[in-house]
Amino acid sequence: MLRLCVLLALHAGLRKGEILKLRRCHVDFEQEWLAIIDAKTVDGTNGYKKISKVLSHSCHK
Repeated sequence: MLRLCVLLALHAGLRKGEILKLRRCHVDFEQEWLAIIDAKTVDGTNGYKKISKVLSHSCHK
């Protein structure tokens, strides 16, 4: 679990709060996107991040 949190921080640039709020339903493996809930965006909307190949492979384990 810790390894996955570190990978999310490094490869997706997520903050601790964003990682802790992340659920499997927020991940789209087919389109390779993460939905970031309560992301700190300029307009206050939820953010989306592209999943790297390393992160995608680690999440599927």
